[in-house]
Amino acid sequence: MALRSLVAITALGSALAVLGCADAEARPPGGTPGETRGGDRTVRVGEEFTLAPGNAARTAGGFAVRFAGVAEDGRCPREVQCVWEGDAAVTVEITAAGASPVVRELHTGRRFAAETTVGGRTVRLLGLSPAARRDGVPAARYRARLTIG
Repeated sequence: MALRSLVAITALGSALAVLGCADAEARPPGGTPGETRGGDRTVRVGEEFTLAPGNAARTAGGFAVRFAGVAEDGRCPREVQCVWEGDAAVTVEITAAGASPVVRELHTGRRFAAETTVGGRTVRLLGLSPAARRDGVPAARYRARLTIG
């Protein structure tokens, strides 16, 4: 009887450990629901999301956007008074379901395109953080706020 109880407890403990690992795969420490290891995440069409450089967002339909990085940051630094807002060019890699990836630049400045359409979906840059600084922003600290429509 005691051996049977020990086997049952061991089996239960193993099952809970496996389930715990599966949840850790779906959400890394400090992550948010829908986020997977490496910062990639699943999003709904129309949902706003934020990506770090190198990370991607995917819809259930297989459409994906990866934030490749910031090609140029000419925004006005906070410490400076500028006559115009400036612009940053954000590079994204977009993959429509079953298609080859395409690379596009989206801009923060109102004079340039902040959105692009690929495979019938529109990707829009809503913002880029942190704010520009006189001494520059380290590439890894950028975050792009986007939406897929």
